[in-house]
Amino acid sequence: MPRIIIILLIYFSAFYAHANELEWSSFGTLAMTLSDSKQYGFRRDIRSDNGVFEGDVDFKEFSLIGGQLETKLGNNVDFVGQVVLRDIAKSKWDDYISLAFMRYTPNTNWSFRLGRLSPDLFMITEYRNVNIAYSWAKVPTEVYGIIPFLYYDGADVSYSTRVGDALVRAKFFAGESDSIVFADSEYEGLDLDKMLGSSLTYDKGDWNLQFRFSQGKLSAKSNAVDLINTQIALLPDFIWPNKQAFYSKVNLKNIDAKYLSLSGQKYLGNWLFSFELAQVDADSKMISTLNSGYVSAAYQYNQHTFYTVIAQTDSKQYKFNEVGVNTALIPELIQAIDYGANFYSSNQQSMSVGWRWDITPSIVSKLQFTRTDISENGDTLWINTGLDSPKEKVNSLVLSLSFAL
Repeated sequence: MPRIIIILLIYFSAFYAHANELEWSSFGTLAMTLSDSKQYGFRRDIRSDNGVFEGDVDFKEFSLIGGQLETKLGNNVDFVGQVVLRDIAKSKWDDYISLAFMRYTPNTNWSFRLGRLSPDLFMITEYRNVNIAYSWAKVPTEVYGIIPFLYYDGADVSYSTRVGDALVRAKFFAGESDSIVFADSEYEGLDLDKMLGSSLTYDKGDWNLQFRFSQGKLSAKSNAVDLINTQIALLPDFIWPNKQAFYSKVNLKNIDAKYLSLSGQKYLGNWLFSFELAQVDADSKMISTLNSGYVSAAYQYNQHTFYTVIAQTDSKQYKFNEVGVNTALIPELIQAIDYGANFYSSNQQSMSVGWRWDITPSIVSKLQFTRTDISENGDTLWINTGLDSPKEKVNSLVLSLSFAL
């Protein structure tokens, strides 16, 4: 049903756009990515199936081209549509429609939107695809790479007001989305239903703070988990008594999932300091609680900006310890449970240094070098070609040329 609404919004808006003024903008990025690991393939997020390994020269991972149009539909009503063409694994036709919403702004305080929207989970949400709009060559993978959802279909309402010298904005949103995760050479489907969220932004001149919380019902179509549950069901009670109680712990159907984040930035002369902290939590042993974050400092000198980013992910490793189970008789099944439960257990630290060159007001070049220290069994954000997950230090390089017109 939500996709039908999106189609109707597009057709309705295109019909009325003939009689109204259109505002059109475009943006794009051509990026080259290099990495030096034979086992761990660099990727932008866990949806991607395109790993960049030693010897690869990749132009797909961060390259894209997009366009956005806005048109007035009446008093205080407008339509915004955005299409982004990029490499998307197992894509559907509507995955390339990143925005398609109607907006009603009765006054300067209130805004209501209905349609396809960006999930308000990050500090860089609305303009994440517009590479020219931020300092880095890529957003920090540790925070942005663990969430595979490109959009959600639903609605939001925002209220903005002045509090002294500051602008305060509160937003509430609801909707649903779907995506995939690529892991262990397989695709797993994800559905996010009954998503509810809120955000609060405090913006005072040269600094701001943002707080976000969202929750929803997550369901995964996982062949690996289904196979584990089938094998457990076939076991006799003398090997695994009370095995029924374990099913709920590894359930991936209609589980509660939560996302919490705090972010901010501060301008100080030619410096820009920023940070983002996030936590992902779900009511299943198959999804570990994940804490992630980064801090960044950037210094602008004329048309050049030099920056550094320090980022980290941290989660506990699951180890099977169910009472009364004769693990000696089912070692392969126990190993599979441990592996599945630790898929989201990302553990890594990275440090990046980069250079941004504003060639013109609308054309920007960026160069970013990142060294990532991957902990043992902490390679969730990478594509692993091996049977094990050893710790490793990986170097990667992103060189990009972006525009916005």
